[in-house]
Amino acid sequence: MGTFGGGDEHILPEFGVYPAVFYRRLQPLLTHHPTVNDSVRRRLDELCTLKLAPTHPAKRRSYSRVRTAG
Repeated sequence: MGTFGGGDEHILPEFGVYPAVFYRRLQPLLTHHPTVNDSVRRRLDELCTLKLAPTHPAKRRSYSRVRTAG
């Protein structure tokens, strides 16, 4: 996980919550914690956003009425 320590597999045993819950709870704390500097706050917020992004974009169905040869 780079600068901030271990990977997601350590979150559940260490904090007792699943990674998605951890990142959702962390984001609001970043804005209210006075000792977190702006650089660290931005990097952690970006990490939370990345971790909470869907891993697979929703598959779009094609409803085209055009028939294909075959």
